[in-house]
Amino acid sequence: GDHALDAPIEVPANADAEWFTRLHLTPVAPKCTVTFVVHDSDGRAVPATVHTVPASRHTVQTDPQTGSASMSLPSGEAYEVLVTAAGFSPDHLAVACREGPTGEVVHASRSVILRPPRARLDGTRIAIDEHIRFESDSDIIDARSKGVLDDVARVFAAHPEIEMVEAGRLDPLGFGESKPLDLPGTDAAHETNRRVEFFAERVSTPPE
Repeated sequence: GDHALDAPIEVPANADAEWFTRLHLTPVAPKCTVTFVVHDSDGRAVPATVHTVPASRHTVQTDPQTGSASMSLPSGEAYEVLVTAAGFSPDHLAVACREGPTGEVVHASRSVILRPPRARLDGTRIAIDEHIRFESDSDIIDARSKGVLDDVARVFAAHPEIEMVEAGRLDPLGFGESKPLDLPGTDAAHETNRRVEFFAERVSTPPE
């Protein structure tokens, strides 16, 4: 139940026939097993990579036939997990390993459904299928939108010819309920109307 200790011991020159010292062992944290089962929207198994963030800590590959993989994680901690596969939008998960009321380790299983990318190059613009959402009364991006931003980043990576727009040239405008996209009165409409839009005030004419 403890980590092995490998350390030198220095015995004093004036030690008696019996000499005692104190060694401190570090307990081994119990681990839980989290099983991930990855499919597409039609229920077919997907060969995917599952890793915690940062990726250097824990990484597993799913079985191409079953779409499943198991990861052993120390209990008592919460993890952000990223699931990626070729041709699919990545998915972010929150996984918590915990102990039961009597100290036993609770194992977990998570089902993951990967879908096609939600961003693509459409002519001269990047088309995004979903809104980028933020947490209420905060500038923190909602976890539901992290995968969408990953898709946008992949478009930039796949098309280096796309030129960025410097942040200093952008003027964000928050409209909210003053210019609603949906009729107010419901939580869904309120969430849709709370948005930030970017408009091009002027476009530089390229040199001839």
